[in-house]
Amino acid sequence: MSVSNTGQEVTLADEKAEPKQNKHNAIIAWTIAGISLVSLLIVSYQAILFGGWKFSFTNVNYSFLPFASAGTATSGPQLSDPADNFLPIAFSTFHPLHYTEWLSQIGIGTQQSLNTYLSPLAYFYLLPFDIAQILISMVKLVVAFIAMFMLIRQFGYTWKGALISGISYACCSVMIMWNGWQHSEVTMYAPFIVLLLDKALKSLKAYYFIIFAVVLGLMLLAGMPTYVAYFMYMAGAFALYYGIVSYRKSPKNMLIYFGGFGLAVVFGALLSLPCTGQLLTSVGSNGYAESRGSSATAVLPLSQLKTMFFPYMTIASNVHPNEGTIYAGILAIVTLPLSVINIRKKRVGFFIITGLITMVFVFTHWLDPVYNLLPFVHTSLKYRVLVLLDFSLAVLAGINMDVILNTRFESMRERIKIWVAAAAGIALFVFMAFRVRPLLSDATDAAKTHYLIACVVVAIFAVAVIIQTLIAKQMVSCVCAVSIMGGVVADMGYFSSQYWPLIEKSAPAIPEPTDTVKYLQRNTQNQEKIMSFGTWTLFPQTNMYYGLRDIGGHSFLYTNQDVHSYYTALDSNAFVTGTRTGFQAIDNVNLAKYMGIKYVLGASDASMDMGDRIVPQTIIKPIGPLNGDNVIRQTFVATDNNLSQIRVRLGLYRPDRKTGTATITVKDEPGHIVARSSVSLSKVIDNEMADFSFDAIQDSKGKTYELSVSFDTAGDDTGVAVYASDRNEYQGNLYDSSGAKQPGDLDMTCLYGDVRMGKDGLITRELPEYSNEVQLTDTVKLLDSEADVLNAMGKSYDSSTVYFSKEKSEKVVASSQNSLTSDEKISNTSVNTDGSMSFNVHVNEARYVLINEYNDGSWNAYVDGQKVNVLKGNYLFRAVRIPAGTHRVELRYESLTMHKISMVSAVSAAMLVVLAGVERYIAWRRNHELATSEE
Repeated sequence: MSVSNTGQEVTLADEKAEPKQNKHNAIIAWTIAGISLVSLLIVSYQAILFGGWKFSFTNVNYSFLPFASAGTATSGPQLSDPADNFLPIAFSTFHPLHYTEWLSQIGIGTQQSLNTYLSPLAYFYLLPFDIAQILISMVKLVVAFIAMFMLIRQFGYTWKGALISGISYACCSVMIMWNGWQHSEVTMYAPFIVLLLDKALKSLKAYYFIIFAVVLGLMLLAGMPTYVAYFMYMAGAFALYYGIVSYRKSPKNMLIYFGGFGLAVVFGALLSLPCTGQLLTSVGSNGYAESRGSSATAVLPLSQLKTMFFPYMTIASNVHPNEGTIYAGILAIVTLPLSVINIRKKRVGFFIITGLITMVFVFTHWLDPVYNLLPFVHTSLKYRVLVLLDFSLAVLAGINMDVILNTRFESMRERIKIWVAAAAGIALFVFMAFRVRPLLSDATDAAKTHYLIACVVVAIFAVAVIIQTLIAKQMVSCVCAVSIMGGVVADMGYFSSQYWPLIEKSAPAIPEPTDTVKYLQRNTQNQEKIMSFGTWTLFPQTNMYYGLRDIGGHSFLYTNQDVHSYYTALDSNAFVTGTRTGFQAIDNVNLAKYMGIKYVLGASDASMDMGDRIVPQTIIKPIGPLNGDNVIRQTFVATDNNLSQIRVRLGLYRPDRKTGTATITVKDEPGHIVARSSVSLSKVIDNEMADFSFDAIQDSKGKTYELSVSFDTAGDDTGVAVYASDRNEYQGNLYDSSGAKQPGDLDMTCLYGDVRMGKDGLITRELPEYSNEVQLTDTVKLLDSEADVLNAMGKSYDSSTVYFSKEKSEKVVASSQNSLTSDEKISNTSVNTDGSMSFNVHVNEARYVLINEYNDGSWNAYVDGQKVNVLKGNYLFRAVRIPAGTHRVELRYESLTMHKISMVSAVSAAMLVVLAGVERYIAWRRNHELATSEE
């Protein structure tokens, strides 16, 4: 037994008596839907299916060193987030498939997001990446199409309108431009939640709410809760309005409907806890969410309105196409005035209002106070709510066309109303087409082609409206419908085809390791870390494909306050965004050593600023012009071994120099020449650092050297200048060409370590000192605060010292133990893919072992099987106290909070299964009893 929206009990016999759709018509409808969907996929993926291209978000990897050296052709947009986040994580998780809660190869290690395992789409990554990426993309479009098709059919419209809505939604701007993100995964499910709420309006079955909870859980498990919140606010408004309208005469059933909706939301949230719980306990508690508060007032400029007509025309330069494009097909726009005529049609009014409110949010500040009060969405750019506009436009396009294609217009009055509304939409299009026409000369080929397609679709629409309103024949209606659908397929298919990321078909989806990558693989077999200079050098998290440990990347890890502070102390410009690194220099080499960085790499030596550089607090002044016998000398003290490069800032006076050389000579204190290097002035950039490289001076640390700088300008009398500060900046003295001592110091940089030029264009520099991943210590220093710890580490490097703060480790006692002896050592170290590790250790007295990997508070240590505390040592890392003797030590990541959350989610899932079973059993028993009574 079920309950109708009038509150009357409806028996199975009554339900059977209700009119049903003819089975033959249903088969035809789904057959046409299948043909339309296949046609859409063919048009959309034509370059992959029939051209010489392969679908892959790694096209951006091939655009930067070292993989640009492969010369692989690429096309389409370069979308960094899928390439530097989702793909490498999926690769490390599914090749081979294993379970891990810790990703050690992202930065200094971070917690794995469990949506990687709980999102059904993720399991496509078990396939080769060449296949997985395009299959996931296609599945998203197919699911979105089916969901919207079913929703429009549920609203009571025919397959004609459902097809138009399905195509418009499947290839709308959010589905295409966010195709590689979780945004599109959430969006593809969204029509199902409205569909289920609408079904429950007709029949209050627990089954609908159970499925709703599952769909909501899947949306949340996709990993983009903000997008889920957008759709849930819309769904909540839908349920509230239509629940009241449908059950206003039956308060009891209204209460059941709202109660079912509320419980479904609760269960959906509980199902997603392994994912949403992580966000709440990490990003939600580290200050990142609060830092995004200004996003709640972000609006799009009105110029973005033209993307609703022509999405590939020039748009605001400060808005990324992903963020600011609003497109659900040109038909959705030209049919919009028809919504006024059809406002009394089923569900039209609701989606008109939804679209209008969304427009106000996206383009104005009028509702900012309201938006700021909405939980779960105010930390994201406000105009991302435009996804609801795409949704509403797709729904209205299908309904408006369905009315035209299935209505007999008997009176001239009805025809005139349709003609006026259609003319208004066409006039709006013509106005915008003329407005953007001047842009065509500078537009891309894709924009020009899409402009023409839009014009053709509008022309087809105009002809179809005239014919359909004048000739009321079924065959004519079918021809008009097929013509319109063909235009929609061409429009949406071409729009989507131009935004796919592509690489040439013969190239592997994951770039082959280059010369430098192979070199790093051979020389970092003990978990030594690397550091890439430049935002896109060794594209962020590409290291995960090759088993390398790059401290940079793109992750919420970097929003943690301790990580952010350490990285900022390492390089004051370490961050491009709150979640993405882009190192420009090493401001503090000692912090790099403590972290265990063995190699730094960049596109050129000039890009790797990591030496002892004068950082002037005073005015830099030129000394020159210098030429011939004019030699500038500067004494300095080397701060490390393996001095191998000196950089000096030069002023050319003539930036277009074709000839001449600059030469440096380095002498030790006895006056012996220990290094000499020259560079061509034609290769020097005016007022920038010139690089002078030479064979490394191995034992240079602490020694005083004299640097001489001279020039041969090949007969050019204009000379060259060096630069100096107007007061002393570092230990040493500056002398002019006459030998007179000058105030200040030369603007120069000393670099240490071996340098390697790779065949792929990358330069690799090895640091002379760095900490091992697992390090024994013999000195314990307890300071007052974490800030004091970071400051002390930055002042000097001592691998045998471990720092603690009273803020994090109150019970630690500062001590200076006996120096480590040769028999005290770490051995048999084993590191697993989940970050857990084990090793043997022998110490003659109690000591601390320092593991130079991130300690987020969920790591446990076991010494000979006995659990011991893991302390936070050296600001970021893990420290374990080991008693005297020989021991086996294990470290495991064991997040008690996440285990509890996962248990709650599992219990919730079990309860839903039981509820579904009970509901199905009751339905079966009811049917069985009715069948028995009829016999």
